[in-house]
Amino acid sequence: MVCISNANAEVIFTWQNCVNEAKQNNPDLESAFEQVNQAKDYKDITVTPMLPQIDADITGTRRQTSSKSSSGENTERTGNTYTYGLTAQQLIFDGFKTSSEVSSAVKTLKAQEYNYAVVSSNIRLDLRSAFAE
Repeated sequence: MVCISNANAEVIFTWQNCVNEAKQNNPDLESAFEQVNQAKDYKDITVTPMLPQIDADITGTRRQTSSKSSSGENTERTGNTYTYGLTAQQLIFDGFKTSSEVSSAVKTLKAQEYNYAVVSSNIRLDLRSAFAE
């Protein structure tokens, strides 16, 4: 493939240059790649309910109390109270809802990966034909 620049000089592209250029600048390939990424993200989202959900919290209070002793003197006492909490939840069974959503997301991901392979193959075929000419 010969390209002519503004200075009318010939620039010769190798096969690898053409492939790299197509990878970077072909909108169909970019679109197919992004669809694969979206399918991966969706699969990750559908798996989330099956994972343990953990929640932690901590609270603290400081109290200052004053009281009169039996001798009539005022005494002040300061005390700190801390509370810690940890909650964990795990999905046990939801009527196969989550597992079927995950299965569907996995199949969608495989379909998008196949679509990417087909788009990539078609682009390489077109590129090879143009390169051979």
